[in-house]
Amino acid sequence: MEGKVKKRMVLLVLSSTYDKALAAFMLANTALLMDMEVHMYFTFMGVGVIKKGFKPRLPGIFRFATGAYKKRMKKANVEDLDGQIAQAKKMGAKMYVCSACINAGLLKKEKIIPGVEIAGMGTLMDLVEDSDIHLVIG
Repeated sequence: MEGKVKKRMVLLVLSSTYDKALAAFMLANTALLMDMEVHMYFTFMGVGVIKKGFKPRLPGIFRFATGAYKKRMKKANVEDLDGQIAQAKKMGAKMYVCSACINAGLLKKEKIIPGVEIAGMGTLMDLVEDSDIHLVIG
């Protein structure tokens, strides 16, 4: 009897605001808990999420409410973004940053958090082509 083939989910992350980054990692962790293979590709404004020491905020005028948002999520027992990222890495999420964004200077190689691979758009297209679920967070 052959083993069950895992479903594959690909998340394209185009934003580095706190709410969208948190949603991306919550989706990734949920899929991992459901025994799916998870790939996350960070490009354009989304590269900030995987930058060492980056502290994302809510978008626009809501940026001033980021602290209150984090407190509300903590009160609801939702792991913060750093915890979500650590959990995704521990459970085996594969993370990639767009090589064109690195080449354009949007993020320096030495600023990428450990465990993130630099990959071109061709890699993203291959992942999406073979995925069961693909979502854009942006």
